[in-house]
Amino acid sequence: MKKLLLIFLLSPLLILGQQQTVGLFFNEPSAYNGYTLFNSSGSKTTYLIDNCGYKLYEWNSNFRPGLMVYLLEDGNLLRTKRLNNTVLNLGGSGGGIEILDPFSNVIWQYEVNSDSTLSHHDLEFLPNGNILILAVELISENEANDYGSLVTADRYSEMILEVNPTNNQIVWQWRAWDHLIQDTDTNLPNYGIISQNPNRLNVNYNTANLSNNPDWIHANSLDYNSDLDQIIINSASWGEFWIIDHSTTILEASDSVGGYSGKGGDILYRWGNPQTYQRGSSIDQVFEFQHDAHWIPSSYPDEGKIMVFNNGQQREYSSIDIIEPPLDTNNFNNYSLTNNDPYSPQSLFWTYSDSANFYSPKISGSQQLENGNILICSGNQGRIFEIEHQTDSVVWDYIMPIMGLNPIIQGDVASNNNVFRAHRFSSSYSGFNNLLLTPSTVIELYPLTSNCEIYISGCTDPLACNYDSLANVNDSICYYNSASYDTLVSAISINWNGIILSSSGDYLLSLVNSVGCDSIANINFTFNTTTSMISYTNTYRKKLINIVDILGKTTTREKKKILFYIYDDGTVEKRMFIE
Repeated sequence: MKKLLLIFLLSPLLILGQQQTVGLFFNEPSAYNGYTLFNSSGSKTTYLIDNCGYKLYEWNSNFRPGLMVYLLEDGNLLRTKRLNNTVLNLGGSGGGIEILDPFSNVIWQYEVNSDSTLSHHDLEFLPNGNILILAVELISENEANDYGSLVTADRYSEMILEVNPTNNQIVWQWRAWDHLIQDTDTNLPNYGIISQNPNRLNVNYNTANLSNNPDWIHANSLDYNSDLDQIIINSASWGEFWIIDHSTTILEASDSVGGYSGKGGDILYRWGNPQTYQRGSSIDQVFEFQHDAHWIPSSYPDEGKIMVFNNGQQREYSSIDIIEPPLDTNNFNNYSLTNNDPYSPQSLFWTYSDSANFYSPKISGSQQLENGNILICSGNQGRIFEIEHQTDSVVWDYIMPIMGLNPIIQGDVASNNNVFRAHRFSSSYSGFNNLLLTPSTVIELYPLTSNCEIYISGCTDPLACNYDSLANVNDSICYYNSASYDTLVSAISINWNGIILSSSGDYLLSLVNSVGCDSIANINFTFNTTTSMISYTNTYRKKLINIVDILGKTTTREKKKILFYIYDDGTVEKRMFIE
């Protein structure tokens, strides 16, 4: 007994002397300061950490994720959950969805888990409170044959369900199986030329291995664009993502007519592998079992573009790829397509890779942050890291300290610490208003001593009107109050920055910008009724407005005296004197 006790007491000391294996490795000042949310694939706990790796909050479920978790604006946690299914079997299977309140109480749950349908991988919370659920449905070999399949085998096809959580009713749905094309039998449905129907799915693409693996499409992510009312669904097995119209009714979503686009539930745009619609070859394929295709949000540096985690299974290194889709806003938000060419663009807008250090053959995701940096979740590596905008240098690096259900000891080799995706939030995100965020300790056991510092960018000059007392990194963007003074003589009333000047006097205009700085513009106006001004042009009025606008951005200004000289021929001469 004494010997066992001695070993127990010594083990922490030995661990502290070991090299770091998990947790935060470094946090640079240029990293985006915020809070990062993740759930290890084998754990029932969802964590929120700060940039130093300290745990701020956690939610505990009775189920492992299957696979995505989201923090909602009200502080509740929306998550998938993994349930048993003895009939349908695929990677990323879930079967259930739940919402946990800040105390980890289940306040809503829903299942898509039967012999014919199964939810998996991802979901999406909509602005109206409804939830999009990604699911597979079982297509029998007989039904597949009736639709022109050359392979006799069961298969899973993808579908999207929209559920209203207030009554658990399905209010919208889309089925991939409703949008097929085949060129094998003129007597069967959906016969046509594949290359002339890029808005439909070739029933005989990626079917060689269906008898061993019925997961035909393997979709793994959803994203919703509220400005366009469109959905991205990402197919890893096909090496491409698809965009569909969400403005349709259920009936229109099963057809090729209807919705804002006018194309019903057909594919509006697809990119990554033009072989799928016979407008390219293997050399044109860009994506290799990719994940997390999503629009970059508005107000971000690359807003409106589409970011994808390209796993790169064949080349054996991963990349983060951004493309700029050919959206045609003048054509009901459809996408441009020329003759028999594949969908543009022909090349990536931006890409990042590091073949020596960055590779995840499965799962994973990425996110552009507000400062332009990219947060990368290399799922199979159990690594979350951030690269700096433009330089691509790593400015934040974290290794998942969880193996299976529990945290691991610092110094132990991390394995099976997969994480599907991670998301970083601004510290001002509304979802934190209902959470008591208290930095406690790091997640890993027996941690090393840390000198990590939280870096907050902002104006550090106390004399500036946008001074941030919490900032410890000067962002060189400080604003200061300013003032200006002008004189003006006129024989007619004029409009000066919205103030009608029709009598002599001193006028003051206070302009406050978005950061709270005051720009005070003063004018001494003399209304000269002894003469008559024939004309006062809009050109001058515009110049005056521009001058005031410029004065509001400067700290010093000479005094001006502006006089108008009126002649008998009706001409007006303006003279300016600097005092």
